[in-house]
Amino acid sequence: MDAMKRALQSSQPEIMNTDQGVQFTSAAFIGLLEDKNIRISMDGRGRAFDNIFIERLWRTVKYDEVYIHQYTTVSDARRHLERYFVLTEQAPLTEAPDRIAAELRLRLEKAVQKRISSDEIGCYLSGGLDSSVMAALARPHVKRLWTVAAGVAGAPDLAYAREVADFIKSDHTEVIVTFEDMLRVLPDVIWPLESFDALLVRSSIMQYFASQQIRQYSTEAFSGEGGDKLFAGYAYLKDLPRERLDAELIDITNRFHNTALQRVDRCLTAYGLRAHVCFLDMDAVELAIQIPIDLKLRGGVEKWILREAVSDILPERVLRRTKAKFWEGAGVQDLLANHAEPAISDSDFARERTLPNGWVLGGKEELMYYRIYREQLGPFANLDWMGRTPVS
Repeated sequence: MDAMKRALQSSQPEIMNTDQGVQFTSAAFIGLLEDKNIRISMDGRGRAFDNIFIERLWRTVKYDEVYIHQYTTVSDARRHLERYFVLTEQAPLTEAPDRIAAELRLRLEKAVQKRISSDEIGCYLSGGLDSSVMAALARPHVKRLWTVAAGVAGAPDLAYAREVADFIKSDHTEVIVTFEDMLRVLPDVIWPLESFDALLVRSSIMQYFASQQIRQYSTEAFSGEGGDKLFAGYAYLKDLPRERLDAELIDITNRFHNTALQRVDRCLTAYGLRAHVCFLDMDAVELAIQIPIDLKLRGGVEKWILREAVSDILPERVLRRTKAKFWEGAGVQDLLANHAEPAISDSDFARERTLPNGWVLGGKEELMYYRIYREQLGPFANLDWMGRTPVS
């Protein structure tokens, strides 16, 4: 067990967001590995770890051995969680919009630069604003930027991503995914994701394929996750009263650790990749929560201040692209839901849709995912740790 403690503590601390704040979790689950029935193998290629919830590492140890790549001893391992950062509403900035945009640009540039540790690195590129910002900011600081877009043939994301890649001169790869490919990898996606949430599984499929491709080039990748939460990128926010928007943005940012961030974390670590989520850099977040809401939503344009901050580094068509849900832009749409509808009878759905903890599944698509989840991970009676994606 000393070996595992050393392996965990020698890595950079992982950070997660919870309803109580942001927490380091680099060694939080050490106690779960004290069981003598878990064997340690010295010939593994990497470490098995989970940085979201403690219990699930234990539940998802699929084999008898936990693989590590460092075997030494250490005597000062500690088991604890510490609150790192808590998001709360702040007094809005009063500076002119152009000065705020310039400061936002500077903080995002610094967030990207300090995470670049080699002259070649990967980046998820959907062709949406957020991933395009990360790619454009990273490109000047590396010799080669490997960008990857995944989607169904003809999906909107592919064309937008190609335009960005040409504009910033990245080494770009398109992964064309068929419906049969999606069905085939569902167990491989749900296993590390540890979720059957329909919208989360949908959006994870293309990220899984993109991760597989990026791993051929790099062990690190930039992600555009976080921009929608901080800068009001969702369509439903336009319908909320202005006085509620700041609180809503804080709330959704505090709650996406076990939905969207879990997707990023699990799809990357499934292939040994490290994610750089620079929109969630502390300095960037501290500024973002002080930006007045009328600079985030202006004239019906979401993320207005972010668009202003990066207006010189992206193609105009991409800069003005409106928000597309992850699975819609990639062409997934309702393909899996349409498959589940005839595959699961109405009587089976009625019988199985209520889970042991009282949750009610949203449809046959979600039941299809739950069956895979249950087969691989077991029928948990307590699912309080699992996030559910709100439908908006």
